Amino acid sequence: MCCIALLHESRHPSLGSFVLIMRSIQGNNDTIRLYKTGKYHAADKFMIQSSLLHPHQRAIVFKTKILPCLISIIICLAVGMLASWATMPEVIHWYPVLKQPSFTPPPYVFGPIWTCLYILMGTAAGLVFQSTSVFRTRALIWFGIQLCFNALWSFIFFSWHQLAWALVDLGLIWMSLVIAIYYFYKTKPLCAYLLLPYLAWGSFAFVINASVVYLN
Repeated sequence: MCCIALLHESRHPSLGSFVLIMRSIQGNNDTIRLYKTGKYHAADKFMIQSSLLHPHQRAIVFKTKILPCLISIIICLAVGMLASWATMPEVIHWYPVLKQPSFTPPPYVFGPIWTCLYILMGTAAGLVFQSTSVFRTRALIWFGIQLCFNALWSFIFFSWHQLAWALVDLGLIWMSLVIAIYYFYKTKPLCAYLLLPYLAWGSFAFVINASVVYLN
């Protein structure tokens, strides 16, 4: 069993020096060690403080810090599952018949890529939800708008076979996502950066969809 105590830290908001005491108890041996380090980041400080929290305090941290991100990730993944429900039958029978550009990725890469993107999206939205910024509400509204357009695209393209309207929907996704990223940046810059891979993939998807419309 190990316990860690923070004995000293500087008043600098993000960096400082500190000394740790680690007490290791194994059987009848009780060993105390001192560790002195140079600099540490705020994230390291959070990890150290978390190890000292009372179980009730840990529950509060889970509820206020971790749970919002988990719920947001689950919502985004649920949208992905809904999209896959509309996509899977047509991927086998209808989609291969379409004329596609040479740079279209193979179908099996879309699932893993979208899963990673949905996790990043959910994490970003969960962190924004925790913020007290005045831009938080607008950021989440625009995020929700683009997520609805995202869910709708699979039905337009795969279920209803409306290629041109699917392209319009992708344009709406792209515009609402850009606005969401803007407000995410105003709320918490890190959250905006987490959405950039989604923006890049959405731009690529728009080019593919436009090419499919042109070829068919």
